[in-house]
Amino acid sequence: MFEMSHQRLSFLIFFLALVSGFLYNHQYFINGTHVPVRIHDHLEQAPMARTHIYHESNFFWRNGESSPRLLDGNYFEPTGPRFAMQNFAYYYLDAFTAYLVTDTLARILAFVGMFLWLRRLFKKDNRLMLVAMAISAIYSFLPFYHPHIFTITLLPITAWLFMVFYAGDGKARHWVILLVLPFFTAYFFAPFFLLTIIFLVYLFYFLKTKKIHRQFLLAFVLLNLVYMLTEYRFFYVAFFSDEITHRVVRQEVSYGLVESLSNAFKNFEFGHHHVPTLHRVNYSIALVLVAIQFIFFRLRGEALGFYRENKRLLVLFFLTLNLTALVSLFFGIADWNVFKNIHESIPVVGMINIKRFHWLHPLLWYTVWALLVAVVYGILLKKKRAYALAFLVLFTFFHTRFLFDNAAWSGNPSITHGNQTYRNLPTLEQFFAPRQFEQIRDFIGKPQDEYRVVSLGLHPSIALYNGFYCLDGYRSNFYFSYHQQFREIIAPALEKNEELRIYYDNRGNRCYLVDDELNQSFFHWRNHEFTDRSIRNLTVNIDKLYDMGGRYIISAVRIREPGLWLRPLNVFEQDPPEHTNWTIYLYEVVPLHLYPGLKKEREREIKSERRALQNF
Repeated sequence: MFEMSHQRLSFLIFFLALVSGFLYNHQYFINGTHVPVRIHDHLEQAPMARTHIYHESNFFWRNGESSPRLLDGNYFEPTGPRFAMQNFAYYYLDAFTAYLVTDTLARILAFVGMFLWLRRLFKKDNRLMLVAMAISAIYSFLPFYHPHIFTITLLPITAWLFMVFYAGDGKARHWVILLVLPFFTAYFFAPFFLLTIIFLVYLFYFLKTKKIHRQFLLAFVLLNLVYMLTEYRFFYVAFFSDEITHRVVRQEVSYGLVESLSNAFKNFEFGHHHVPTLHRVNYSIALVLVAIQFIFFRLRGEALGFYRENKRLLVLFFLTLNLTALVSLFFGIADWNVFKNIHESIPVVGMINIKRFHWLHPLLWYTVWALLVAVVYGILLKKKRAYALAFLVLFTFFHTRFLFDNAAWSGNPSITHGNQTYRNLPTLEQFFAPRQFEQIRDFIGKPQDEYRVVSLGLHPSIALYNGFYCLDGYRSNFYFSYHQQFREIIAPALEKNEELRIYYDNRGNRCYLVDDELNQSFFHWRNHEFTDRSIRNLTVNIDKLYDMGGRYIISAVRIREPGLWLRPLNVFEQDPPEHTNWTIYLYEVVPLHLYPGLKKEREREIKSERRALQNF
């Protein structure tokens, strides 16, 4: 059906990949920053919020000094080369442009990689060319986890390379691609787990055939060695650093066996918000296809012939589906308290989130659908080409429409975290509110490096993005000593709220200013609005906050009774609404413990404010 030269095919695939990348991000190209972007682990963390840090540092070399803009510089930054090429754009472009460039490029590579993987899986059968193209396009439209987007989108290319090397077809270009991969991907998020499965599959075949594939083994060893180079920071922290990080005390939630199995089933059915697959849309289609395979053909007496014709695809389908189920099972079992106690007791290994095999689900699920669709497409193609094309077009259209309806730029993505579902997301402009924070900066009127701020009721990444120096922040790895220092600030709130205490003491990635009245509502907001945009008072250790350099609190909620130690300075209204999502209340931290004379002055100010309100 598709007879064309290799050069023309390569051009066609590259063209379709470009179309896919730009099509998915068309809203960003048209409307710029006035389009929503997912908040959880995107806008609240890396890499967009750290643009100032990137611009002030050397992209190619770390000088061993962490930036005081984030957590007052209390995170590990060793001297040595930088290998994370994904963040290259953020060093030379503004945050939005860098986000758009990396996201578009990642989707282009996702399409190309998935096509190469499926073509090799289909043994370059030209009849299934359109199936490979359709599934590749669908895969490239997934709402990937942006901080490590290349880690996910390059998984199909990694799998394809090892199929090439296993077949002994490796050329110079394949080795070059293999050596480049570690500079764009994070080893302990997905590649480590894919390579583990690849090695186990190879071990099975070795035990069965007693053959050693030198090219395959060389590629496997070489790739792991390069990853050890690019991940030198992890190994330095694990084996040589004297300063311990907060991850050594980090404890994930553990469950009993029944609840662990329940979590495994939920993961198989819904997926995970870090690697959303949105595969439930295919369930009804899958049921129909399975019915066609095992009922329709059996009743007609054609089951044996059907199986023989499609044996290879069906075997691969069931193997991949079973592997997908096993990954979900392990996801649940990894949280089983018995398994977790064993895992966390092993030095170094306990620092790795071992259940991240589920990061392979996008690759696995869309390989499952590709194999299933290929079988049905092949059957219909034998009957009539028009039926086959109609089936493939409808499948692609409905699936793509579903993915587009749940894209971040739609403002209504079907991405959940616990019982929180993201709805009515603010635009990028509204979230970071650069015009509003410029007013705050000008109102304070001091160089930003001369004071530190903390945020209340909104993510510290917003202040960080706008150039402020923050005591608070969200980082997956920072000094344990700072974790304990910051805890002294929020200790009064933690004592009043067990949920907040458990979260901070057992996980603690978010060094946030918290309050019992807010609870964790602003960690994973649903509508990013408060039912009541005020709290009665804020319970923090003011002495510790001031001693650590905190001079101002940037709050999204009004503190009705600020007390003696907080001086209300100004209110920055949510106007115009297209430029900000916030009404910001700015408070100055008053150091009563250092200047006792200020206490009487503050008492007089508060009495005067109350009289004015009564007269009003």
